[in-house]
Amino acid sequence: MPLVRDFKPTEHISPIIGYSLVLFFLGVGDSLMSYSTPIYIESKVNSAFLMGIILSTSSLFGMFLDFIISKKFWNRKYVFFIKLAFLTTLFFPLILIFMPGKPLFFVMAMLTWGAYYEFKGFSNFNFIHKHMSPDKHALAWSILNTFNSIAYFIGPMISVLLLEIGEKTSFYAAILPFAVAALTFHFFRKKFHGASDTEGINLLQQQEEKNIVLETGIIKSLISRAWPMVIFGASLWLLDSSFWTIGTLYSQELKEVNRLGSFFFAAYMIPPIFTSLLAPHIYSRFGKKKTAFTAALVSALMLLIMSISTNIIFILVCVFLVSVFSNLALILNYAVFEDFVARLNRYGNDMVAMEQISASLAYVIGPVLLGYISTLVGYQHTFSFVGILIGSISIACLVAVPRKIKMPQMELKHLNSN
Repeated sequence: MPLVRDFKPTEHISPIIGYSLVLFFLGVGDSLMSYSTPIYIESKVNSAFLMGIILSTSSLFGMFLDFIISKKFWNRKYVFFIKLAFLTTLFFPLILIFMPGKPLFFVMAMLTWGAYYEFKGFSNFNFIHKHMSPDKHALAWSILNTFNSIAYFIGPMISVLLLEIGEKTSFYAAILPFAVAALTFHFFRKKFHGASDTEGINLLQQQEEKNIVLETGIIKSLISRAWPMVIFGASLWLLDSSFWTIGTLYSQELKEVNRLGSFFFAAYMIPPIFTSLLAPHIYSRFGKKKTAFTAALVSALMLLIMSISTNIIFILVCVFLVSVFSNLALILNYAVFEDFVARLNRYGNDMVAMEQISASLAYVIGPVLLGYISTLVGYQHTFSFVGILIGSISIACLVAVPRKIKMPQMELKHLNSN
């Protein structure tokens, strides 16, 4: 009996798996919201373009928050960020449930959603830096992405059914996995902390706030070296935003024409479950960046083919392949940024902010631009624009980006000494 009482499940689960479980439950709730929110908002405002504007406020606020975090909270660790993620993610469904379906309250909900994504993103980078060695960065991101992808496969499937019950049912349902995520984190928290919570991206002990001139100089210095990866990352997030905005409406349109249209999002969400596990094993010959650029180019070609097809089965196959290659590119892009973070030490969170800004930028521009284009050419043909853009950026990166991007260590040291 003492053996049973002394058994501690957390001792048999690695930190990255435990943390991934937290992200899994967050992802289930988030995907329930992500699928149903655009449909709910569009039904109230009766305009895909206006819906896009409202959705973009989430990422616009996220970009502002990235700057605030890198300026005021540059030396905070993942626990600080994940706690704020739990707090903000709870407000998101509550606002949509209890407030009237008006644009002002939609924007309020979007602000909390944007904050949630930024806090979660900073938490992820800090957690991996603390618990994984640089040679394991691709593996760590593939594990996180696998759990997240399973969650995002489950969520939309459930949300489709819940929408049949009521337009707000998904919002009520999302509260449960959000609560389970918080409980899971509490259960594994001692395991996550390890020996000390002082380890992380920024190793200095002082708590000073960076002034705005210094922070602007740091960002300018970093972006002068990493700008190709920032633009490339933004293009990948633009593709993702196209599926979570225009794609949700297009899937509803397909479902009305053919029952197989219900599998549109399943075709998009299944591949990341297994491509996430393959990613760490296929970049060794050409490197992370070149492999990511090539995968994104193939994804762009599949997207172009999908945008002109009239056969529902062929559309689903193309969506499946788009997801395979774009997810591979996204994981390797994450791993590249994680390598940057490891090399920058105290400036790591500034690099995280840049990666977060690239995602936010895509989600600011994407919903508005794609919403407007869809009013001109329809939902399906809007994807051709995304394919052309990603293909062009991928080709440019393949030609111009060097195998290794050097970080401006001396410039940063000089900035900090002034």
